[in-house]
Amino acid sequence: MLYHMILEKILSSLKNVQNEGLIWQLKYPDGRFHKVRLVFPICMCVVDMKGGKQLCGMYDSYHNVNRPCISCKTSVEDMSSFKKQCIPVLEQEIREALDSESEEMIKAFSQHDNPHNVFFNLELGGWKYGIWGMCPSEVLHQFYEGVIDYALDEFYDEVLKSSRDRQNLVNGCDTIWKACKNQSDQDFPKGNFILGITKTGRIKGVEKFASLFYLVLFLHTYQGKTKHFEGIEYMVEEKRKIFKEWREVFEDMLYQRDELFLDRLERKNGCGPRKLKQQVYCQFLVKC
Repeated sequence: MLYHMILEKILSSLKNVQNEGLIWQLKYPDGRFHKVRLVFPICMCVVDMKGGKQLCGMYDSYHNVNRPCISCKTSVEDMSSFKKQCIPVLEQEIREALDSESEEMIKAFSQHDNPHNVFFNLELGGWKYGIWGMCPSEVLHQFYEGVIDYALDEFYDEVLKSSRDRQNLVNGCDTIWKACKNQSDQDFPKGNFILGITKTGRIKGVEKFASLFYLVLFLHTYQGKTKHFEGIEYMVEEKRKIFKEWREVFEDMLYQRDELFLDRLERKNGCGPRKLKQQVYCQFLVKC
């Protein structure tokens, strides 16, 4: 509530301009001038995920949310289906939920109980989706703080249930991280994992991407295929299969990032981007 009260003060001059408009002598194609009143509604807010949730008054969390997306009603359970059709959230629905003071209705939209959202009082040009439909997904955070973050949380929380596994993975990745720092070729994802690679809440989005790189390298090593990652005996076949599948998921996400950002898609000698990246990662495996 305090955040939106502060925003109301900051945006008060915009509200005044919207109320009064701007008188302008506009030249028409026929050469004549007409006095017009220009009004400036808000059309889009460029935000990251955290900022978008604050503007919308949503829960700023990845856990215990019914609606993880700012703009639509897709639930957490729906996110596993690529056939799910997104249904946009309407401002009127949010207003009704907040006005009802029904805790159940408000929680269904993953909203804080704040009926004084500053955008309720600003001109949006008749846009029925309100601020919830004005915050387009931004690739950097959608991928780093979205897809990658969800994947890492699932891997650390559901696959690495043993603290023994977790600690040995941290130690192994730490060794690889330090080895990579000593390479003359520094064109690879970098991160600073002082508290350990599994502490996702303490690392930046771009470092979460870097952690995929180190996890892929680690899961390719001999140690990454042993029981509890201790380097003593091979883990059972079923677990080896699970970790191999996760390694392939992380590898695909590394390639997807390059395709999204279009910064390493050179084609040399007819070699596609994925094959080029595979060569780069294989070189690092040999070095490390």
